Amino acid sequence: MTRLASIGITAFWCVMSWLLLRSEFGDLHAVGTPVPPSLIWKRLLESSDQSLLALTHHGFTNRIGSFKWLPTTLETNLPATSNGASLPEGMTQGVLGYTIDFDGTLLLPNVALTNRARLSSQIQTDAVGNWTHLHLQISMKPMVWTIEADAVSHSIQVRTEGAGAPEESTYTLKDLTNPQGLLTRLGLFPSLPWLSPGLLSDKTSLSTLIQVDARQDHRLRFGGQRIRCFRLRFTMLGSYTADLYVNPQSGEVIRIDLPDRLTLVNESFL
Repeated sequence: MTRLASIGITAFWCVMSWLLLRSEFGDLHAVGTPVPPSLIWKRLLESSDQSLLALTHHGFTNRIGSFKWLPTTLETNLPATSNGASLPEGMTQGVLGYTIDFDGTLLLPNVALTNRARLSSQIQTDAVGNWTHLHLQISMKPMVWTIEADAVSHSIQVRTEGAGAPEESTYTLKDLTNPQGLLTRLGLFPSLPWLSPGLLSDKTSLSTLIQVDARQDHRLRFGGQRIRCFRLRFTMLGSYTADLYVNPQSGEVIRIDLPDRLTLVNESFL
């Protein structure tokens, strides 16, 4: 009887240990559990840490650029107390909004006129996290493209500067609800080779072209280890995916996987 009890206890311990290991490291739970995308977006905005990212192509050893991701919280001014003294350092009345600055350089070895491109962008949001303004500038000497989008005026301004006179175009946010019409106005449709016939129509909206999947407790594999993180997956045009991995504690960007094996990876992991 004692032997049977020992065998039973041993078997129970082995089964429970196997189930625990599978739950912790198995592929069954590697993708994590669904969460609202706003949860991860809020964590990114509230982070106080900048992320230094290396842009690589077809492997982490082939580095082709360096970028910086810097979130900032916009706070209200500290009011004075009744006796005229200011409040203790670190205390705030509230949050006005957030900004995320993303800028860096990209190497262009196969371009004749210049060997690098400069990208500078900033997203501004309100206190809830809804975007209010977008600034994007791309410089490839002698060309400079500047895009300004404003949520209040519902406008998008595109300015192109080069050897000749500057050119400016203005669009509305409603134009984004009709991607085919916008690409036609820009002269890009149907010349883009990756746009398959029938993919876009005059009734196609961005919400149907870009799908977002958010996960927590995702296990990101780095070499022989797995790192718990948030994951935001964007599926574009039905087949192109981009994954954003975020540290759940600090809100720091761990990695961004883009199509064609383009990867932005945190410098601390290289």
